[in-house]
Amino acid sequence: YPSEQDANQTGNDVQQRIRSILVAAGLDIASSQVLPAKEEKGFERIPLSVRAEGELVALQGALAGLAAETPAILIDSVVVQGYGAPNKNGVQRLSVQLSLAVLRRPS
Repeated sequence: YPSEQDANQTGNDVQQRIRSILVAAGLDIASSQVLPAKEEKGFERIPLSVRAEGELVALQGALAGLAAETPAILIDSVVVQGYGAPNKNGVQRLSVQLSLAVLRRPS
């Protein structure tokens, strides 16, 4: 991301983009948070944490949507856990914890 916006504004904009991608893919957002920016190799790394719930096909769509974004949204980690009994079609609900980040040029 360019330096025209400050790190807080960039983080908030990216948070909204991420939420939109996940919801469009069919996930329900449980929480999302922009974490403090850190210096990294001449850039500011803005980490984001998102918890969501949904089915595997929605998670696959969300990951594909995140990978297609420009400027890039970096996927640091994905933790997936099944919960509850599968529905009558055998589909398991998932709880997903995403650790994401974007890079911004400092001013």
